Formats: sequence, structure tokens, C-alpha cells
Amino acid sequence: MIRGETRLFEANQHISLLKGQWKLALELCHFTEDFNPLWLSKNTQFRIEQLKKELLCQTEHLDSDADKLNALIHFFFTQKSFSSFSKNEVNLQNAFIPYLLTSRKGPNEILMLLFTSLAEKIGLKVQVTSARIKYLLKVYIDNKPVIVDVGEKGVFLQPYEIVDLINRGFDFSARCPTPNSLMVEYLNMLKKLARKNGDLNLLSFTHSYLMKYQPFNLKHLSERAAAAYQTGDYKTAIEDIRSYFLYKSPEVTNFHLKKIYKVARRLEKEYMR
Repeated sequence: MIRGETRLFEANQHISLLKGQWKLALELCHFTEDFNPLWLSKNTQFRIEQLKKELLCQTEHLDSDADKLNALIHFFFTQKSFSSFSKNEVNLQNAFIPYLLTSRKGPNEILMLLFTSLAEKIGLKVQVTSARIKYLLKVYIDNKPVIVDVGEKGVFLQPYEIVDLINRGFDFSARCPTPNSLMVEYLNMLKKLARKNGDLNLLSFTHSYLMKYQPFNLKHLSERAAAAYQTGDYKTAIEDIRSYFLYKSPEVTNFHLKKIYKVARRLEKEYMR
């Protein structure tokens, strides 16, 4: 039995695995370049590819998933010294993947995405559990889950620790997360940072990416419209509000968008004169 293996979950339950994480990690490189052209995606992707190649060299002779998981944890946290920031340490300078790859320290969301993308490349079966309290990873070894705390350098949770988290409201259910769940968590974190720091350009940019992964979430559309209006991009504000009201009826909660729309149209007309 692998250290940290727990019998608290049924071995024969349906397993809905997290997939597509390597693709998301590469998309994250494009996101950072789109935001800051100095962070060339080809350079960032090359560094991630090098991590993958090193890990594959170290695990190609391993047959069991338990050995692969232990090798990944050792590679990621001991050899490469990756670690996570606390929430209070994250800022707009260190919240992007180029910083993580250089300093070996970054937000939990990116750390988790990089870890799961490497896990995917060596054939491990993983799920991400609820992030309301902390980020945890279920890794299935012989169809039995092992709980790994990526934010605490890959320690295995013991049964009594799992029971304590359940009592605190942590969700260990087998709900299938969307393939984009970690990217959405990261973008939402970045959105809060942008709002807190008054960075309206980043706020609008982040909402644009969130709409890519959650195209039917009208909140992203309405908030991008508000950010565009505040930055003087009245054309985008008008287009986004028009699109918003194609799917949503006017009500008290979105009355401010009607006001923004009227003012933006007037200001755009004045600008065009």
C-alpha cells in the first residue's frame, strides 16, 4: 500500500478523471504573452517542455503508478523546489507562470495546473477536489484514491486529516470537474487581484479569457462591459451590453448596465464628432 492510501472511499466508484491539463498549461503560456508581449509563449513553453522531458527520463523505467507518483513528487518539490505562495503573498508581479518557472514559487492555482499537467504526461489518473478550503489532488492507484496536498509540497493526507477536512465542510465527492476548472480558478484569482489593484485593463483582459472557458456565464460579459466603460473603451462596452441583454432580461440587478449603455453611446457619439 502506498503511504497515505485511504479506505474512506469506495474502490469501485465511478472515476471521472481530470484531462487536458497539458494543453491548458500551454494555453496559459499564450495568455501571459497576450497580456505582456515580453513573456514570449515559445520561451515559456520551452521551459515547461524541458520539465516534462526531465521527468519522463526519470520515470520511463517505472511500472507502477505508486512509484510514478512518488517520483513526480520528488522531482517537482525536492529536485525543482517548487512551492506555493500564501494568498496574502500573491500580487500582480508574481501571479504569472514565467515568475513561477524562474523563482520556483507561485500561486496555488498555477502550481496545481503545472503539477497535474506533468502527472498527465506520465499517465497518472487524477482528480482535483473542492478548492474552497485548500487545493487537494486525488490520485488513483489501482483504482484507490490517494489524497495529495500540492500546496504543502505533495504530502499525503492521512485518514484522520481527511475526516477533519470533511467535518470542516470540505467536499471530497467524486463530482467530475470540467477540464478547464483549474484555469478558471486561476483567472478568477487574477480577476480579484486586478479589481483590488484597480488594474482595469487586466480585469477586462481576464474576463475575455474567462468567457473562452465559460462562454455561457453572463457575469463575465457584464463585468467586462463595466471595465471597458471605465477605461474609455465605449465601443466594447456597448457591444458587450447589447450581447448581455440578448440573453438576459432587464431587472434590478443589471439596471446599472442600462445606465452605462446610455452614457457610453452618448460619449461615443461625442467622440466621433
